[in-house]
Amino acid sequence: AVKNTWPLLVGWTGVGVDAHHHSHGYGWHFFVTGSKFLFSRHAVHLYAANPDLQSGPLSFVAVAPLTLTLPPALAEVIGIAVMSALGILLLRQLDTARSGCTRGKFLVLALCLVPVWAEVAVRWAHPDDVLALLGATLALRFLRDERFLPSALVLALAVDCKPWAVVLLPMLLMAPKRSRWAYIAVCLSTVGIV
Repeated sequence: AVKNTWPLLVGWTGVGVDAHHHSHGYGWHFFVTGSKFLFSRHAVHLYAANPDLQSGPLSFVAVAPLTLTLPPALAEVIGIAVMSALGILLLRQLDTARSGCTRGKFLVLALCLVPVWAEVAVRWAHPDDVLALLGATLALRFLRDERFLPSALVLALAVDCKPWAVVLLPMLLMAPKRSRWAYIAVCLSTVGIV
């Protein structure tokens, strides 16, 4: 067993964040624009007025507490810090759900994943992708534990953060045959409602 895995991964995450401290937040402005527009009187015209936005509305809701209340630079720094920390949460979920994977193999996987996560969370600062990937990971964890309803709901929220997450919906085919279409219907209904 590899000892001290988590201090190592937290430190490695810090290295990934530091590697981008001079070039960060390239996509953050999309979320500032989206969240401000979503919480304005023109919210229903969000995508018509901003056709360059490629994120689901839930991602704008998620960043709104930062973008609507804090100075822009501070909001971005806190957003990047939170997204970086969510990478550790994602790894914890993967570690809990792993089966047939030794601690050493998991550590190698995690060490490879952290720099990619830093690209998404720090360099590009895309909370939509971060939330969709975290949702996919939680859905896998729920599926492993045969908790199909939470999995369907988390997948729906992932799609509402980033539309590409719709490709993850076939994961619900892992549900028992007698109820799988009900879970798929719950997922699709939630996507439509949110």
